[in-house]
Amino acid sequence: QAMAIQELIDDEAGLCRSLENLAILAGSQGDYARAGEMFEQALSVRRRLGDPAALMPALNNRAIVNRRLGQYSRAEELYHESADIARATDAEKPLSHALHGLAEVRMMQDDYAAALPLFREKDRRDSPAARIPVSVWPFRRRTLIRPQAASGSASAGCGHR
Repeated sequence: QAMAIQELIDDEAGLCRSLENLAILAGSQGDYARAGEMFEQALSVRRRLGDPAALMPALNNRAIVNRRLGQYSRAEELYHESADIARATDAEKPLSHALHGLAEVRMMQDDYAAALPLFREKDRRDSPAARIPVSVWPFRRRTLIRPQAASGSASAGCGHR
């Protein structure tokens, strides 16, 4: 219903948010093909609107779905595009996300030598609390490992970002 109203009143930004929310829901249910379709629709509108701050997360979201579908070349293209926009606009957090995604793609292809410099660049840009110790990078293939401040040990958690 919301999408029909947004189309009726020509609220393209609202339509994008609705598509992105539905894509996230589809992805959380494992329907990556459907999530990809919706993210692609939203990405098309975001490109047309031309707002870099909104385009970078849209590129990263689409790239995540491509990565999960094993479409690594397309995921890399999208992450690179997002990183280029982030560098051009001095947007550190989106750049960090794009670098992380690129590193994950390289790791999924067992190219650890290419992933390591990307993780290092991401680490240099992140706040100290968000940094992941170099010693756990090779073990991040299926889980995200984050340091625990109090105990100094690492804990495993699920998800990306």
